[in-house]
Amino acid sequence: MNMDKVRQKMTEKSFLLLFLLIVVVTIVRPFFIPQDILFTYYGIGSGVVTGVIYLYLANTPSHNWHPYLFALVSLCLLLPLIVISGGINSHFVTLLPLMPVLFCIIASRRVAQVFTAMLLIYIAMLYLFDDILPKFEAVQLSAEANDMRALWLFLACLLGILFGSEFDKMSRALGTKLLESNLKDELTGVSTRINVLDDLENRIELSDGNQDWMSVFIVDIDEFKQLNDSYGRQTGDTCLQQVARLIQLSVRGKGDLVGRYGDEEFLIVLEDVDQSAAHRIAEKLRTLVEELEIISEGERVKISATIGYCSLPLDQIHSTEQMLQAADSALIAGKTAGRNQVVGADQAMVMGSVVVNS
Repeated sequence: MNMDKVRQKMTEKSFLLLFLLIVVVTIVRPFFIPQDILFTYYGIGSGVVTGVIYLYLANTPSHNWHPYLFALVSLCLLLPLIVISGGINSHFVTLLPLMPVLFCIIASRRVAQVFTAMLLIYIAMLYLFDDILPKFEAVQLSAEANDMRALWLFLACLLGILFGSEFDKMSRALGTKLLESNLKDELTGVSTRINVLDDLENRIELSDGNQDWMSVFIVDIDEFKQLNDSYGRQTGDTCLQQVARLIQLSVRGKGDLVGRYGDEEFLIVLEDVDQSAAHRIAEKLRTLVEELEIISEGERVKISATIGYCSLPLDQIHSTEQMLQAADSALIAGKTAGRNQVVGADQAMVMGSVVVNS
């Protein structure tokens, strides 16, 4: 999940929490603080608005503008409430410094900066027109206390946007790092299993009856566990890195997919590659792996790979599982035949391996 989706989910949860907070305050507050009936009506109206918006967000696809909706609605509900309850001396004015932080977390730093500038203007207006604002529940303070209250409120909002901006920077950096760790295998530098399978599924879904071909390869390093046991994990890691490098050199560019499929397995997805071309590419890669030499404590270590592949026209591909099971069956057939083999799904059926009917 990327940061935009996280923010959209947070927006939905924030509206739910805001709705619950408004309901609780509207019901409980009159038992502790005498208040004008106007505030009860205001609480009921605010609860209806936030509840309806939450239901809308929970039952519709996410959009990029949803986080901005929280910033706008929360201000539209809070700012008039502060005006009718005493301005600078309102019970609710202490919520203002929290708004910049919430806007940074839920919306974005730029949106938070814009709305914070509006808040600062709003605080200045509250201070300047304090004498003419209604005071249903205002705390009566001296003029000097009012001055200091306005000053500290102003500074608290500035502190809020500074804190929120720094938090936004750190969360985005952390999110980017986590996203990269989900996209790239740390050891080999190729895509992770989850990422390459997601990309494969998306390509199949978007094929829409296309007549072009797609080929899926599973590359398995032969006797990898024995190699690890004999030469150590560091040599095994070097082996994985070198094979990943050869695979990346064997594909054509960004349009092809390469990912780590298992501990010693790699998955390759090539578009516009039919059976004959797929076999040539796989055989070339198998030869490159066979010619690869890895030095371990002065000793030359030879390795090999078995490659199973499945090639089908896109209009005959019904699912990711269909392609993967066919390629995996071809791989099993190759390993059964003695390893260091290239086997296609059609060959695997002839050799007696069970392949999903395409």
